[in-house]
Amino acid sequence: MILREPLATEHAAVAHLGRSGFARLGDYREAITGWLRNPGIASRVAVVDGALAGFVQVAVLDEPGDRHGYILAIGVDEAHRRRGVGAALLREAVELLATSRTTLAIDDVRATVAEDNLAAQALFGAAGFVRGAAPNTAYPAGQRALTLARPIP
Repeated sequence: MILREPLATEHAAVAHLGRSGFARLGDYREAITGWLRNPGIASRVAVVDGALAGFVQVAVLDEPGDRHGYILAIGVDEAHRRRGVGAALLREAVELLATSRTTLAIDDVRATVAEDNLAAQALFGAAGFVRGAAPNTAYPAGQRALTLARPIP
């Protein structure tokens, strides 16, 4: 497995993977494409045997009195699930934020997962994420979203 920045020629494939993975939560295709073009957002893809297996996108959110790393999106192609791709992408996301922790002045990284997505909750839990103090929210299609957090090492 290779983790790297996505090539411009892969943006459409990443957006498609995001759309198919998040379809029940809302239409994220344009958001993911916009995040790929945004220089303030770090994106990585996982490539397995030459094929796009997954992606992750992270940013620093600067909210009033609360600056933190945030995993905007993480998605794994169905054919590559439960094979370590998601765990590798999640480690990469935390490491990206950890390498700039002092410069970015952040202490934790957060993410939201659908309340009924037990696989995602297990993935994040195995990486040290717990339900944080931040309030839970909802996805555009109305599903309850749990906020998870972990300190940055």
